[in-house]
Amino acid sequence: MYHSITQQQKGNKYDFCTSSNKLFLILLFLSRVHCKSIVRLNVNEYITDCTSLQFRNLENLIGSIHIYEPKSVIRIRDQGLTDGQRKILGNYQNTEIVPSTYVDHGGDRTILVNHELIGSENIQRFQNNGNKGDSIRKKIRLAIVIPFIRDQIMSLLEQLNASIIHTPCRNPLRSISPVNLILYHNEASNASWINDFIRTVDQYDFLNGCFGRIRVLAANLTPEENKYPIGPAHMWKRLFDEEGPTSLRSLGYTHFFLMEPDTRPIRSHWSDAIMQKIVENRQEEFISTDWWMFGSVYRGSKDIGFHFLHINGNAIYHLSSNFVDFLRLVWQSYSFALGSTLGYDLDIFLFMFNPQNYDLSKRVWHKFRYSDFIQNCWHTGCTDLERDTDTFLVHGNLEKENDDWPKMKLFWMKFFLIFIFVVLIGFFLFRSRSFRARWRRLRY
Repeated sequence: MYHSITQQQKGNKYDFCTSSNKLFLILLFLSRVHCKSIVRLNVNEYITDCTSLQFRNLENLIGSIHIYEPKSVIRIRDQGLTDGQRKILGNYQNTEIVPSTYVDHGGDRTILVNHELIGSENIQRFQNNGNKGDSIRKKIRLAIVIPFIRDQIMSLLEQLNASIIHTPCRNPLRSISPVNLILYHNEASNASWINDFIRTVDQYDFLNGCFGRIRVLAANLTPEENKYPIGPAHMWKRLFDEEGPTSLRSLGYTHFFLMEPDTRPIRSHWSDAIMQKIVENRQEEFISTDWWMFGSVYRGSKDIGFHFLHINGNAIYHLSSNFVDFLRLVWQSYSFALGSTLGYDLDIFLFMFNPQNYDLSKRVWHKFRYSDFIQNCWHTGCTDLERDTDTFLVHGNLEKENDDWPKMKLFWMKFFLIFIFVVLIGFFLFRSRSFRARWRRLRY
């Protein structure tokens, strides 16, 4: 009896396992079908209308779609976008600009531009506090911007000479380079010295290999603006303009690296290193970057108090509309025109450390990232440059300047002595009677 009961139990167990396996396979099949249906559901085609004044809302909407439905497409009826805004949209994934007369034939889901996507199916009204713009996936278009005044041309040429030794890129193929070089001066675009300057820069052949395009931009500062320290601040600010000849966003750039003339490369492939900080080893054509500023704390030896924590202005900037909105708040507190700025980079840091702005600072502090691809030495020496192999550029290294100064001083002393010697020889020759007599015979 015991034996027969055991066999029956075993049989029941076997039958139960068999039915369980069948049930599991059925559930697995249904779940996979359900998942596929969800994936299909999440690939939609949206249509919206947008004017130039609604562009901030549009970027928030696009960012929300890229978060929750990364494969969906959004078509934008152009109701008066600017040329710069169209260039910006040209970098964004799965976005298409269509004429204002475009007629939907039933395949597009209409969504208002001041809405944003929440989850896969729920659409919620945008309440002017959206922050999805940083999640937009885009083609990276990087500009290396060198700001300068006329008195700094020699420093700029020295900077380019250093780049001959430390070549900016590993594979100099101009036709495919997503990096442009922008030489950015403070005067008018028709300044008398510009053409000679451009001809001088054209002699640096390596620039044509590592940079897809070389531009010369003019800030056109007024006499009131063209003063230190507000002059550099105004030049920097105009790079973030929505429109205009110096607006990097309207020129189609997504990021830029500010490289003042006292910033010098110390290792080759420094332009590649900057691009790598942006893409972070990702190979996709379209990439999102959720940070705003990427650079160095103060690494020098001078005691500047807690200000050493601010990111120096020689940094990588993400040309995000959210970042521009944040900067406008900073500019309201530290007006360049009123002379309340302590430096455009330090203003950002002081704004976030102001107790009145703590709530905002808590939400955006992670947007500012520290790195050692560049070291800010600022009038002192950075002693660990050679030891830190991740550092490609240095800003204001006094030790380097001191190393170069004896060589420059010796060069100019030799030049001056030779010049004086030639002038004296010419003077004595002209004063001598025999020379004057021969000169008269030659003339007559």
